[in-house]
Amino acid sequence: MSTNIVNLSKFEPGKLPLEVFNGIAHLTVTPVMELLVISEQTVLLSRRANTDQYWPNQYSIPGSIIYSGGPKSLDEYAGKILARLDINTNANPRLKGIELCSTRRGDEIAIVYRIDIDSIPNLDNHLSFVELKDLSELDIISEHREILQKYLIG
Repeated sequence: MSTNIVNLSKFEPGKLPLEVFNGIAHLTVTPVMELLVISEQTVLLSRRANTDQYWPNQYSIPGSIIYSGGPKSLDEYAGKILARLDINTNANPRLKGIELCSTRRGDEIAIVYRIDIDSIPNLDNHLSFVELKDLSELDIISEHREILQKYLIG
């Protein structure tokens, strides 16, 4: 039996090489933030690349891994996600809940925030606002579908 040993002490806190992160995520519970961006009866979803190792071409809630060396508060993580999405708003994200999810990559603890915005901004090609009534027609990551069902659809 061949084993590859990685000396984790050589890595600085922060984002890890994907192979290392995936190995750790398989063994531990990974903290993540999921940000529900709502405009009237629509929710913002991101479509994963067809090369995504776990969820190719599936829709997901915009979010972030919560990592050592990252933002120092959950509000800062929400702001980081909004900045990455290029959404400018004066609205404040609100904590909606915390969920323990089993995913293809490993278990995650999802901290779910919600922000309601007044108007739909211009978006990158992989982002789209989807009518809540149309969510059932999309190929959404199953754990994200459960979050959408619990916090938006009821």
